[in-house]
Amino acid sequence: MGLDIYFKRVNKIDFQFAKKKDTQDAYDELEIENVGYFRKVNCLLPFFGYEDNLSIHPIEKCQIEELVSIAKELLKEHHAINSSILSYKEILEVYKDDKKKTKEIQEKITALWANFAEIASKKLPTTSGFFFGYTEYKEWYVNDLTEIVNVFEEILNSTDFDIDQIFMYCWW
Repeated sequence: MGLDIYFKRVNKIDFQFAKKKDTQDAYDELEIENVGYFRKVNCLLPFFGYEDNLSIHPIEKCQIEELVSIAKELLKEHHAINSSILSYKEILEVYKDDKKKTKEIQEKITALWANFAEIASKKLPTTSGFFFGYTEYKEWYVNDLTEIVNVFEEILNSTDFDIDQIFMYCWW
């Protein structure tokens, strides 16, 4: 069990026709291509405004471009913070026998992570749910950001938005 998020591509005209008919047969006849899958990347739900389990939610090109931009910005922020953390960890090794200095450095590292969490929670917040996974802004979140950039840049590069519609479908 968990949050499974699918992004699919379909011809806009065929999709509108099936939607108008609103029959299972009409939807079954659609040629649907899977273009992205995420597992428990719950920040995608509030970003795209997805609320109802098992619903089809259309996604616009401008939304994808904005998401990629935000994810890249957060990755750049994380890289800067991570560089500082690595520097502090090197210093920490030098002062490992000095408890007072060790505590000060650990507090600085914690503050850096808290700063990243504050920025991320404003730009691309996570959301909680029974099967949605973690909501902390730690390494798994950063890994998700990288995956978001990779998948959605591929969608942008391979989709003709004049002809095709991207939609989101979730199961939890």
